[in-house]
Amino acid sequence: MTKERHAQAEKSVTALSPRLIREMARDIVSEARRGAGLLPRKDDGASVKELAKKTLGRVDIGIDHIKDEELTRLIQELARARKRPDEKKTVHVFLAGEGRSGLVAKAFGMRLVHLGITAHNIDESTTPAKRRGDLLLLFSGSGTTKSCIHQAESAKAVGARVGAITSFPDSELGKLADFTVKIEGRQENEVRREGQDPVHPMGTRFELTLRVVTDALVECLMVKLDVSEKMMKLHHHN
Repeated sequence: MTKERHAQAEKSVTALSPRLIREMARDIVSEARRGAGLLPRKDDGASVKELAKKTLGRVDIGIDHIKDEELTRLIQELARARKRPDEKKTVHVFLAGEGRSGLVAKAFGMRLVHLGITAHNIDESTTPAKRRGDLLLLFSGSGTTKSCIHQAESAKAVGARVGAITSFPDSELGKLADFTVKIEGRQENEVRREGQDPVHPMGTRFELTLRVVTDALVECLMVKLDVSEKMMKLHHHN
């Protein structure tokens, strides 16, 4: 997190608003877009660079469509999970997803640990049992991923809270969750037509937007929890 962005975040700490998350997410997109200029051009048509820029543009649009109140709820749920010195019980955060969404969940979980939050990826052999008051975050673009639905059901059975990050809040997973964050993905009617740019295959748009937004959430949580990068490094694998 740059000094300039941290200073900007500190000015907005009283709100810690979804607007701040959007600004940070856009910064990440802008930095990636600038970096895309270093990519080589393809010999057989559309350049990798141009396609990368268009991809980032679609991610930017997806960020705009996320509802403020949904991001606010997610920030609040994550912030309350960090144990304070006067608290006896630790709230555990569990994360799960399949495929590329699962990889984003792992990356986000790693940063939550760096922030001092007790976080676990659900498929690790050392992951403890979910308990009442814990938080389970599930990443599924479709909202129909069977393993995520099973985890949501088991969490609800023991009194844990469930959050679903999905493109379809009305899906089976979305209906099981206590709260949802809708991140748009590719629509089913989007197909490549002759002479047009290729569309993102399968869940790519959801996964890329998810990755950017979770990184922006980390930056906001650094401010809300008053955690510096130096402090985060103390929790980093050594």
